[in-house]
Amino acid sequence: MLRHVILREYGEEINNVLREPVQVEHSNLRTALVTQQKNTSTLSKDDVEAEVLLDRMAKINSLCNTLLLLTTQGRYNAMLGELLEYITCVEVTDTAGYTPLMWSATQGNEDFTRLLLDKGANVNATSRDNDTPLSAAVQKGYQAIVKMLLEYGANVEVVNHNGHRPLLIASQNGNQALVEILLNHNADMEVANDAGRTPLMCSTISGHKDVVRLLIANGAKLNVIDKNNNTALILAIDQKATEIV
Repeated sequence: MLRHVILREYGEEINNVLREPVQVEHSNLRTALVTQQKNTSTLSKDDVEAEVLLDRMAKINSLCNTLLLLTTQGRYNAMLGELLEYITCVEVTDTAGYTPLMWSATQGNEDFTRLLLDKGANVNATSRDNDTPLSAAVQKGYQAIVKMLLEYGANVEVVNHNGHRPLLIASQNGNQALVEILLNHNADMEVANDAGRTPLMCSTISGHKDVVRLLIANGAKLNVIDKNNNTALILAIDQKATEIV
């Protein structure tokens, strides 16, 4: 099945790369060919075989860089498991610095997220905007993905480009279930964002009274002051959030 898709998308040449296992021989010669310029007219039979090998290896690397990202962006998802039998380069990134795991977590695809984690994907990989699989999954509200990433050691205190940590994101979005999950993994309730606002303040501004209640029940401080000298109470009054006041 995978062979047919690759053939359709990338042609017979790349299909042959997958079909024929690479046997890495002539390692010394291969190193020499990489580091030195050689006159092709003087190449021996071994030289030619090594050049063919290098060309094939380059095509396999290209396949890693292309197919794996296409797959985790929603194309050929049904064949990701089969694809990963051929390649192991799971840390390839796109122009935004997103790895396959980050795409899978962003899409909420539980099966492929676990598959990539089991293949050794970096659970704390960071994009150019400092997003991680965990922060992306929290932003999307994917509880099962969040639990899975935490199970594999995701950093609960990672900070994105807005200065937001996962607990603050979940609090601001009013996702009580995720707030509970993160608190159970010892997320710090008092770490503020770039504006000096804590998860309690952010949930207050957004009017999420159940999250506010949960944070207070877990000991969130009420008198923290942000960079504009506002407390959570002042913010609640400003927002006319009478139920929170």
